Amino acid sequence: MSEASAVQRPMLKYANQIGWDYLSTKEALQRREGKGEDKLKERYLTDILRTQLIKLNPGVVTSNNVDEILRRLRNLDSTIAGNREALNWLQGKESIFVETENRDRNVTLIDFNNPENNIFQVTDEWTQKGVIVKNRADVIFLINGIPVAIAEAKGERKTDGLALGINQIRRYHNETPEILTFPQLFEVTELWNFWYGLTWNTNRKNLFEWKLTSPLTPPLQGKGNKVIQEGDYEEKIKTFFDKQRFLKVLRYYIVFLERDEGLTKVVLRQHQTRAVEKVIERIQDNTKKKGLVWHTQGSGKTLTMITVAALLRNISGDNTVIMIVDRNELENQLDKNLIAYGIKSYELAENKVELQQLIRDDYRGLIVAMIHKFDKMDVVNQRSTISVLVDEAHRTTGGNFGIYLMAALPNATFIGFTGTPVSKVAKGKKSTFDTFGEPSDDKKTLDLYSTADSVRDGTTLQLNYALAASEFLVPKEILEQEFLQLQNTEDVSDIEELDGILQRAVNLRNFLKSDDRVDKVAQFVAKHFRETVEPMGFKAFLVGVDREACKLYKQALDKYLPAEYSKVVYSRTTEEGLREYNLTETKEKEVRKAFIKKSVVSAQIILSKKAVDFIESRPQDFTYDSNSNLTITGNCSREDVQTLENYCDNEPDAVSKIRQLYEDYSKGLPKILIVTEKLLTGFDAPILYCMYLDKPMRDHVLLQGIARVNRPYADASGLVKPYGFVLDFIGIFGENLEKALSFESGEINHVIQNLDVVKQELNSLMEDTAPVYLPLARGWDDKAKEKAAVHFADKEIREEFFRFARKLQTIYEILSPDPDLGGEFMKKYKAIVRLYATIRAAYNTNPYIDLELVAKTKELVRRNVKIGELEMPGTIHQLNAEQLEKFRQTDTTDNVKILNLSKAISKDVIEGSARSPFLISIGERAEKVRQAFENRQIEASEALTQLNEIADERVEAEQERQQLDVDENTFAIYTVIKQAVDNQNVEQAKTINAVYSNFPDYWWDARQEIDLRTELYATLYPLTNEVEKTIEVSNNLLKLERVES
Repeated sequence: MSEASAVQRPMLKYANQIGWDYLSTKEALQRREGKGEDKLKERYLTDILRTQLIKLNPGVVTSNNVDEILRRLRNLDSTIAGNREALNWLQGKESIFVETENRDRNVTLIDFNNPENNIFQVTDEWTQKGVIVKNRADVIFLINGIPVAIAEAKGERKTDGLALGINQIRRYHNETPEILTFPQLFEVTELWNFWYGLTWNTNRKNLFEWKLTSPLTPPLQGKGNKVIQEGDYEEKIKTFFDKQRFLKVLRYYIVFLERDEGLTKVVLRQHQTRAVEKVIERIQDNTKKKGLVWHTQGSGKTLTMITVAALLRNISGDNTVIMIVDRNELENQLDKNLIAYGIKSYELAENKVELQQLIRDDYRGLIVAMIHKFDKMDVVNQRSTISVLVDEAHRTTGGNFGIYLMAALPNATFIGFTGTPVSKVAKGKKSTFDTFGEPSDDKKTLDLYSTADSVRDGTTLQLNYALAASEFLVPKEILEQEFLQLQNTEDVSDIEELDGILQRAVNLRNFLKSDDRVDKVAQFVAKHFRETVEPMGFKAFLVGVDREACKLYKQALDKYLPAEYSKVVYSRTTEEGLREYNLTETKEKEVRKAFIKKSVVSAQIILSKKAVDFIESRPQDFTYDSNSNLTITGNCSREDVQTLENYCDNEPDAVSKIRQLYEDYSKGLPKILIVTEKLLTGFDAPILYCMYLDKPMRDHVLLQGIARVNRPYADASGLVKPYGFVLDFIGIFGENLEKALSFESGEINHVIQNLDVVKQELNSLMEDTAPVYLPLARGWDDKAKEKAAVHFADKEIREEFFRFARKLQTIYEILSPDPDLGGEFMKKYKAIVRLYATIRAAYNTNPYIDLELVAKTKELVRRNVKIGELEMPGTIHQLNAEQLEKFRQTDTTDNVKILNLSKAISKDVIEGSARSPFLISIGERAEKVRQAFENRQIEASEALTQLNEIADERVEAEQERQQLDVDENTFAIYTVIKQAVDNQNVEQAKTINAVYSNFPDYWWDARQEIDLRTELYATLYPLTNEVEKTIEVSNNLLKLERVES
């Protein structure tokens, strides 16, 4: 069964059943403006959009100015900035000058308030021509003629279905960005799984599975009160593309934000939209005046709060929304984020008097303030239509600010947002649940998204920790007396408050900053980073107890790592001796921006023997492997690179690539940030994997701090962050862990676990599971490979092995290097990895899919395995008569021959179909045979016979084309006629090809298509002498893609 019939066609069918009208590929193309190939450049359905613009904007858009709007839409940049402008148009935020009114008026492209006024359509095989190449998307969803979502549907039995789909979306961004000018979302499905993400932001951390059922919510109900199961493809399509829901997403739930890395784009996830809607409902309920939203660190609660504020202002212009934020939020571009969301008008209360005046004057709109501005404030407004949204709500319970806040606004509705609610408080104080929790809510929580939920959804990662050697840890009695046993350290929710406590811990700070200890810790950190973290491709924080500690660690680290590897970032100070590390606002932004970037350390460069000899003499600066991969090590300087360039003076291409590699490498520096308070909250750097913790913390401050390393990271190169990691130099973890995280001890295992647990899991895998596969990895000659290929012929058995091997790699990535991973373990591990890479490649018909080896394992394979060792015996490198003859003489099993032959055909089709349209049908037939064999619908001998026939047909066809001396279009026609007509000849194909030249726009011009079909009937009937066969052959000819000459 093809992708179209198994996945794509049902998607179209289900979308149609919920109100998305289906447009055929040809109908959609005919509705795009332009002539010839220019139609493929148009990015929307011109006639529908023109009609809807006039209909939805009476008196604003007319036949006189509608073309000006179309021109502006047509000229949008195919960039993330252009996509943001496209969303502004969709949301009705762009305007046009109306001469009759002598003013600008906003233009409605979508009627959100009256969905029935919109035209919802879905089409397939949408071809877009860009500046460079053209690409074709599987499915496009359109509203009023404008593409709003793009979907890739992959075969339901393809191991790499989702990866193929995501790679395809990324390819559009690189090759044909024009196809993504308007679509705001993309979807990738292979029937069992349905994932969605954002155009112009294809990072793995922004790819989410669409869930129907969840422990968080009751099962969804389908028609007839049928409980929808998670694997129900039909209901996934119908719920995701539900018209009301989809309009709400376009209107409210997609946001462009300014971040350190530049303009980025986010969509609210299901737990966020659920919370938004609960909060709106609560605020509209006059009988309940409180609500607590408990969403774990890193799950986007601040964006959830901003969305609530925007929705409240849209619902009614008569209400007042007060957003309570902390200093960190104000410093972390809250203003830009509010404006990005569309909140351009709000009041920032700079002081208590200004805040009091705004509230007393009954200001209607959004007010942003910090909690301490309510200190000792009297009752200032008793109106009930005031909504107060409190970010980091746990901090309001630390003093009397929360009491003053609620007393000042006695009839307001208060919604608290927190990731770390305070449950245990000193006598006379209220917990977060008491302050914001509505008694009738389950657990006094309006909406809960726990750490366990977040880890399960991939919103955040689980953390591992390890204790440093005992010589580094703070003596137990000092840690207990000066920190853990102090009552005022419990439930400390602010880093500044913690610093005040630590300032009085004299013995503790003296121990941490002693010269000998600082030097030894720095030496250890440098070694650990170079051996463990850097090879993974990630970065680290070193957290010192105070600014002086940061300075000392910077000086010590520079003795063991290049100076550019690390940078100190802390709040500006006037203290003598510490000012040298003050950063200007601009410089700090540059450092943050560079830190979140991946360090490029390797590139494939062909070097001369002289250059290679130099590299071998400088192993501390470079490495160079048998696959021509040049790697820059941490000790390499600009001078070292220039010296290497001197050995390549007659190789300008090599010199250029070396310079580019070092430039890319430098952009990823620094790799370690030395911090003490700044960046421990609010800083989002997914590439941050490791935290070297040398500052006592607990409860909220600790959780917020270690949450810096729990952000998911994945990139197009295959680099995926498996966990976050904390190396504890204090002794907070271990036996003190429950004290340190006492606020939610029941969830500690979901927050962080001892690295020993991971080691135990590795031992279990190697002792219980590895013995099943190791016999298959022995010897590794051709017969051993064949035996392994036959063993894994069953897809379920193969997938089970793949899951085991990927899990093993992940753990190896985390633990390596480790003394326990030497000797016998490495021997077994290399064997399993080689087996995995070989089987993974053998059963993957797409030759361009990465082998899914993580960084350290990839390097292990690169150094220890030759490329040929990963190939099956009898591999066909190029599909031609000579290779086929050699292949058929190989003494391999039918199973292996099927693998090799299907892969060779697939590779040939992928590389040649763009210029040889007849190859597409050959590829589809070969894939159908391969799937039938894998699904045990035909025997191996039958599958091999059919594949051999297809391969012969392909080779003979190319030979015949060359002998006939015709172009690809003529030969494609020739092959169609050949299958249907006896005694045909190439002159007939040439005649028919000439007919096409009279109708160059037949593919998008309905009139020309009719005329071409009439000509084909007239030309073909004398050859077939049958009406039905004439129609059949004509239909097949009209399906052919024409290749540009």
